[in-house]
Amino acid sequence: MRNASIWLAATAALFAACSSDKDNNVTPDSGTPDMVATDMSTNNNTDVADLGRPDEGAPDMAPPGVSVPGLSAPVTVRFDDQGVLHVACATAADCYAVQGYYHAAHRFGQMDILRRFTTGRLSALLGGFQGAIIEVDRAMRTLISTRDGQPLEQAMWEETGPAAQQAITAYTRGVNAWLADLSAGRNGADLPDEYKQPLVDQEAAVTPWTETDSIAVGLNLLDDLSNRSGAELQRGIDYPKLTATQAFDLLGTMSATQVSTMGASGETYDYVQALLRWPDADELNPALDRLRGRERLLTDAQRTLAALSLLSNPEPKGSNNWVIGGSLTTSGEPILANDPHLGLSNPSLWYLVQIHASGGTDDVHTAGVSLPGVPGVVLGHNENIAWGATVVNMDLSDVYVEELTPDGSGVNFNGGTVPIVEVEHTFEVAREEAVTQTLRFVPHHGPVLSYDPDGGEAISLRWAANDARKTFDIFFGLATATTIEEARVAITNSASTNQNWVVADRNGDIAWFPFNALPERTWASLSLPPWLPLPGDGTAEWGPIIPPDDQPQMRNPTSGFIATANTDPTGATFDGDPTNEPFGYITVYGEFGGFRQDAIVKRIVDAGAAHTAEISRDMQGDNFLVLRDWVLPHLQTTVDDNPGVLSAQAQTLWSALETWDGDCPSGIDGRDPTGPKTADATIAASSIGCAAFHFTLYELTDAAFADELAPTDVSTRSAEAVRSIVVLLNDPGRLQGGDVYWDDVTTVDATETRDEVILAALENAATVISAALGADPDDWRWGRAHTLTLSAPAFSLLSLTAYNEGPYAAPGGLLAINVANPNGSGIGGMGFSNGPSMRHVAEFTADGIRSYWTLPGGQRHFRDSPHYDDLLDDWFSATHFAMPFQPADVEAAAQETIEVVPR
Repeated sequence: MRNASIWLAATAALFAACSSDKDNNVTPDSGTPDMVATDMSTNNNTDVADLGRPDEGAPDMAPPGVSVPGLSAPVTVRFDDQGVLHVACATAADCYAVQGYYHAAHRFGQMDILRRFTTGRLSALLGGFQGAIIEVDRAMRTLISTRDGQPLEQAMWEETGPAAQQAITAYTRGVNAWLADLSAGRNGADLPDEYKQPLVDQEAAVTPWTETDSIAVGLNLLDDLSNRSGAELQRGIDYPKLTATQAFDLLGTMSATQVSTMGASGETYDYVQALLRWPDADELNPALDRLRGRERLLTDAQRTLAALSLLSNPEPKGSNNWVIGGSLTTSGEPILANDPHLGLSNPSLWYLVQIHASGGTDDVHTAGVSLPGVPGVVLGHNENIAWGATVVNMDLSDVYVEELTPDGSGVNFNGGTVPIVEVEHTFEVAREEAVTQTLRFVPHHGPVLSYDPDGGEAISLRWAANDARKTFDIFFGLATATTIEEARVAITNSASTNQNWVVADRNGDIAWFPFNALPERTWASLSLPPWLPLPGDGTAEWGPIIPPDDQPQMRNPTSGFIATANTDPTGATFDGDPTNEPFGYITVYGEFGGFRQDAIVKRIVDAGAAHTAEISRDMQGDNFLVLRDWVLPHLQTTVDDNPGVLSAQAQTLWSALETWDGDCPSGIDGRDPTGPKTADATIAASSIGCAAFHFTLYELTDAAFADELAPTDVSTRSAEAVRSIVVLLNDPGRLQGGDVYWDDVTTVDATETRDEVILAALENAATVISAALGADPDDWRWGRAHTLTLSAPAFSLLSLTAYNEGPYAAPGGLLAINVANPNGSGIGGMGFSNGPSMRHVAEFTADGIRSYWTLPGGQRHFRDSPHYDDLLDDWFSATHFAMPFQPADVEAAAQETIEVVPR
């Protein structure tokens, strides 16, 4: 995203300047030797000293050891070999309180950054830096508000149900008990390294935790998963620069394959795809005409959203999950697998926990990944059900072009005017004066992202989350659900999780419930497409929310399995127009191809009725690129039809491709990309072929589409470009421009052919890969270029990279099941930053549910901890560990046991 890059570069420059002093130098090994040590025991902030007391007026008489106010009884805490937190308690509230304490003990910096970023309070921690961080705060405070400008975290807290509120309140007590220990210098409480350097305001760092802070942390993830306004703005900028045909073919919504979630499981809506009207690209022209001349307005709005890139990875979100019924397993019991693909960071997004509350009125026994800052388990299992999630890509946001009244105080709407709501908000700034700014909201839509009173226009956003429904109730409902039906009831609370929820229960039932607050858009069409900025005059307003029973879903499909991988849920995008379906407009975003879903389904079908948990674990580490089979046969035909044409260098590249088995190992021994090469000949050939394929594919998309896409900001490495090259190679008749894209429009005196472009791409790829990795093909090891750096959120983007880990040589690749899509970073642009944020396989057995996990890092964010990154090697190799769940197993696995007592 060009504007995000500009904004971040400017911010990074400011921070680099502020970090140039020798006192700010930080190295991973030396800590912060030139700075005053942080001694929270001398902090005289009485608010912090009093944190978490049942009686705020009483002296702090904490008993020896770890204690938390308000516990009904002592709580037993155990940590196993992997550093997983196991909590055994009398009541669920007690467990959540202790979970809060240990989240803070191990991940407080992560929690604090997330709450501040989401609610516009980073400046209070880091300072304003000539307004750069204040602009981040302004953008987030604007976005994370209700449609009439109230703090969204407060409104959502008020909508949250009693059980979830009680859990969050208990959790808050636990976090504040840890902050009290930090203030008093007790129990080894300490801040992470990032917080021990000068730009962090030490007093602001220990601000008490509140219930709405937990809501804010959750909202950050919801924004990452369901707010696609940035993509809509970018499309609004790019579409009008192309003809309608080019926009439809190269930037449009067509799926590369005819793979859908429901179709893969043998289920379809009651309609016939062949009877649908094939769209005409010219129907886009009214939308393109409306957007021409508005690039500056849209770019200003995009610049506002660029602030989100500080903590939210702008790459497309992915994920895999599948659930396999007993008819296809050797045990006769279900198996569920899930690996959500999100930004990979240091520390990792998730924290593993097992919670067992027994003996009270709110018993719960659940295990899985939790989100530091939020109580409970987000993805995992209890004693009766297991659940997983991937992004379903329902369209839950719309961007509107508003026509302002002459004085700029309102917008024209449905023949009348509606006043803009203005909210004065004061931003606290570390080491500087507070700053007050005006935030604006169009009450029937939402936040104003750009405002141009001189031009008489503004851009506003409507996003399902701004309506503050009680999304957080899902997780506490799932924690106690015993059947897929009870899980369905819990998931109906989803407003903006934007997830493909898959569930299995001990009755042997499996299900898929992708529920959201999805509005009716009866007006949606190619001439009024919801994936582009819409007129704010009242002609494109949201209708009622589609009831969950009327949204796509499946229970026990005839195929015996359900798989999702961010592809089209129903097949609505097969013809390039998702608005012309009898069941209504649902989605436009997605993986654009169904390649990962196709690979998953093939693996499940190949296993027949002999599926095991081991097969699912192996599938999660599958580095095979199914995309090979959509591309290489066509290149093979061209090479065969043109013998002797390739140069020696290109022939070397082609030899690596021609014999490639489709696998993508790193080809490096260990994680160091400069380390020794793997000696195994088969692994070496696979690694070399994988590298050759990625370099060739991107040279092919560039050769085909760079000329048409030149006026836009769209990369020829984008998901749309990959989708388009697959269609162009396999079924060009589906493109309204057909084979025209092989011709280079900049060469007016020549008409390039398909073979000429493919051969030129092979020549270019050979040149580029040799420049990047060396002329010797044995040096074309995928792990040399395909690397992962685990970045510290916020700090890494502010030129403080000492807290990053990596780069690491990595397997996987573009749209593999073990997805690791190159993002333009690193050698040859083959680095990546999104991937499996965890892996989970749940196996139903006669003795209960067994679960297996990987995590890209460790549980404790302290470099001197044995659990800092101890799970990372196994994550790279997709080697799962079994998490103890039953009490006897937890006790037997315990490496450390602590009793947490009431304070």
